[in-house]
Amino acid sequence: MKLVIREAKSPLLSLQTDPDILIRRECAVTIQAIANEPGGNLLRRWFTDEDLNAIVHTLLQDIDVKEHLIRQVDLGPFKHTVDEGLPSRKASFSLLLSLLRACSSSSYQSRGVYTPLEQVVSPACFIELFVKGFTLGGGEKSSSLSPSTSLDIPLLAADILQQIALPVYAGEVCERRRGKEEEKKGIQGERKEEEEEQGGGLYSSDCLTSSPGNSREGRCMKENRGGEEEEEEWRRRRKIRRRQERRYLDKSELLFRISEAIASPLEVLLTRLLTFLEKQGGLSSLSSFSSGGGGGRGDSLACDRQVDLLRSIVRAMYTFDSALHQPSHLDARMRIPSFFSSSSSSVGREEEEHRREGGGGGSFEWQEMLRRQLLHSPLFRQAWKGLEGEGKEKIRGEAGGGEERKAR
Repeated sequence: MKLVIREAKSPLLSLQTDPDILIRRECAVTIQAIANEPGGNLLRRWFTDEDLNAIVHTLLQDIDVKEHLIRQVDLGPFKHTVDEGLPSRKASFSLLLSLLRACSSSSYQSRGVYTPLEQVVSPACFIELFVKGFTLGGGEKSSSLSPSTSLDIPLLAADILQQIALPVYAGEVCERRRGKEEEKKGIQGERKEEEEEQGGGLYSSDCLTSSPGNSREGRCMKENRGGEEEEEEWRRRRKIRRRQERRYLDKSELLFRISEAIASPLEVLLTRLLTFLEKQGGLSSLSSFSSGGGGGRGDSLACDRQVDLLRSIVRAMYTFDSALHQPSHLDARMRIPSFFSSSSSSVGREEEEHRREGGGGGSFEWQEMLRRQLLHSPLFRQAWKGLEGEGKEKIRGEAGGGEERKAR
């Protein structure tokens, strides 16, 4: 098997740079099939960290909108614009999403040599990915969307944004749940000790103390053995927790840089999207948002597509913002860049205050963008509040019911 992989890997990777765009697309689909294998085991057999880094850097060249692949088709009474590079861009974004999911699986990271994709690829690659993914139509300046605008790329970019933030968010929720369980076990243990001291425990009964295993010496040996096992378990958990904290702190810097870079293009996309939905019916278009429906206007396929995109973007933003607000990721010294030193204007003073307060919740640009959307857009505010309610359970899943987020 290893010999077959070694012989087939080089020709497969060479197809990523083939001049034919269809061949590059099929190469991305093939690598995605390898990444979609459960557990990510097949991905590790095929590719090393260096190979994955090279794959992602090559894919960044295919996510650009190429003008020579865009043409207009004359259909008689009207003209239709065809982008022949769209399938290749969709395949590239889909492959990146599959690689992130495969590299974040627990079985993939069961050994120390298997690192998440975020630590293999430079942060600049992810920043470029999101900026291009949330820029519709290669930087169109229209204030709204047209029904023919392709929304597949922003949908995939939103899924990738949520996938990057989800392990941090779910990991923190699991840590809080584990802490509550350990606290509960500690309370139960204290109650048991009190019962034993009062003579109500099993160890104090005469029938048990008569056996050699439950004599005073036997109980001391059991207590010593139990103490050693508890100490060993505590050391193991501490080692795992430190490894998770290092990984989360490394990712927190990536999350902060992403929040700084995507604030502007994401706000432009949201403005165009919300403008389109307001023209189509305003709040009525989100009537089935919280129930998971496909939009409020069933007779309008375009409106359904816009509502689906808004749902995906808001869900990704909610998960991303929740990961930025986790207590273990508010170390400003690791995440605040040097440009916050400027205080020559009111914006600079606000940025300086944001830095002194710890920079919690992402960059200044991200917080301002989110505040403007929540204050001035009823559609966005309704969608966000829907996630704060029932949507919170869908995002957390089985991770546990953490503390309620503070109301904005």
